[in-house]
Amino acid sequence: MPFLIDTEKISELVVALLARDIVLPATVNRVPQVDYRGSGGTVTVRVPQRRTAQEQETPGAPINYSGIDETPVTVTVKHLYDASQVTDEDSTLALADFARQVLQPMVSAIIEGAENELASVMNAVTPSFGWTDLSDAAKTEADVLAAREALTKANVPVGNRFLAVSPEVASVLLTLDKLSRVDASGTDSGLRDATIGRVYGMQVVESNALDAETAVAYHSSGFAFATLSPAVPQGAASASQAVENGVAVRVVYDFSPDILSDVIAVSTFCGGAFVDAARVVRIGESESS
Repeated sequence: MPFLIDTEKISELVVALLARDIVLPATVNRVPQVDYRGSGGTVTVRVPQRRTAQEQETPGAPINYSGIDETPVTVTVKHLYDASQVTDEDSTLALADFARQVLQPMVSAIIEGAENELASVMNAVTPSFGWTDLSDAAKTEADVLAAREALTKANVPVGNRFLAVSPEVASVLLTLDKLSRVDASGTDSGLRDATIGRVYGMQVVESNALDAETAVAYHSSGFAFATLSPAVPQGAASASQAVENGVAVRVVYDFSPDILSDVIAVSTFCGGAFVDAARVVRIGESESS
């Protein structure tokens, strides 16, 4: 089958596809893959809570001791996969480009599924308030500014702030003079491609995975995302792993003689979690909806 490629080339193609398509997972903290060894699929992220400085009233006076306060957050991964059979008829008579016709749709499905895991967590955050009037650009800008103010009042660091928005919200923000366009800057990645600008110190990214009329302002530490490649099976004829921009996948390629077909499966373990409510502000549907 001259159109087929070896495992190393498949891995290179997977990396290219991941780099182009990944959006939301690239904006949040990631749980290291090594943390899942022996975990059974669930890792506890310990989130330190804010502490308050105390004053020693007089020299030599006894001081107070306070315990270490941490909030445990669990991040559980699911096994997502997409598998397909490539028959002799497909490979001989139909397929001309394995990467475009077979691998690309499968990797895209895995990427979308992984991003949906994180987006579902963002969509589940209780809205802090609704849009005053999404049809009014000035009022929409004021709502975004209110979200930014809420983050600052919560002592959220000014760096690594994001505003993830649904397409309806993106269309309004793109009309704002305050939006600094960054279409041509940054690295060659899906995050750059999805970034429509910066507003009030937040990098604005657009995602179809968010609910309609939704915007989520957050620091990268407000959410956690985990992804890891399934282990390479010992019995597979060919298999590879690829990691890029926050998503790790495994590609398994083999031949099944009982059905005279090649079989290919792309899969990942992934999961998301809401880590710190103080570092996330969600704006929900318009109050006039």
